[in-house]
Amino acid sequence: MPTGGGGGGGGGLSAVVTDSSLTGNGTSGSPLGLLLVSTNGTLTGAGISSSKLGDTPVTFYTPFVNGNASSGFGNSANEVYLNGIYLPCIETGHLAVNVTTADASNNYDLGIYNAAGTLVLNIGAQSLPSTGYQTFAWVQGSTLLVQGLYWIAMTGNATTAKLGYINNGAYVYATTDHGGATSGGALASSVTPPSLSITGNANLYNFVLY
Repeated sequence: MPTGGGGGGGGGLSAVVTDSSLTGNGTSGSPLGLLLVSTNGTLTGAGISSSKLGDTPVTFYTPFVNGNASSGFGNSANEVYLNGIYLPCIETGHLAVNVTTADASNNYDLGIYNAAGTLVLNIGAQSLPSTGYQTFAWVQGSTLLVQGLYWIAMTGNATTAKLGYINNGAYVYATTDHGGATSGGALASSVTPPSLSITGNANLYNFVLY
C-alpha cells in the first residue's frame, strides 16, 4: 500500500511496496510523484505518461562459481529434470553451460519454467557436439523475468551428454526427473512442478544467464 505524504500538501507519494495501479493529480503544477516502487506497478497521472515501474533488472546471473562434476540429463531419456531456484529480476537473452560430455547424435533442450510450470525460456532441441562452456540464445529472444521461483529444466532423447554441476552445498527446491514426458529432445510447453521442499546437495547444473 502507498505510504508517506509530502509534496506541498497535495498528494505526493513517497513509496509503494506492493503491486499498485495509481491514478490521480498532485497539486497544481506538481504531478503525482513517485520515489520508490519495490515491485511492479502501473503509474498514471498529470504530467506523466502511463508506465510500468518495478525492480531494475540485472543482466548477469549465475548461482555458483564453478561446476566441478558431471551430471547427466536426468535418469532416463524423454523426461524433464527440474530444479527449483529463486531468480532475481533479470533481462536475459542467452544461457551458458559447461558441457563436460558431448553428444552430436542426440537432441537436448535446456530451459526455464515459471512457478506454475509454464515454459518461459528454452534453447530448442539440438545436439551438443562440443565440450567446454557453450553459449545458446533463447528461442524466445531477450526476455525479462520478474523475481521469483522458477524451475531450471533439462531434457533429452538420450542421457549421453553431461553438464558441469556442483552437488556439494547446493540447496534448491525439490528436484525431480519426473516433471513430464518429452519427445525429440524438446521441453514441453508446460510441466507439473513438484511440491516445494528444500533439497540439499542437489545436482543443479551450473549455468549463466545474461
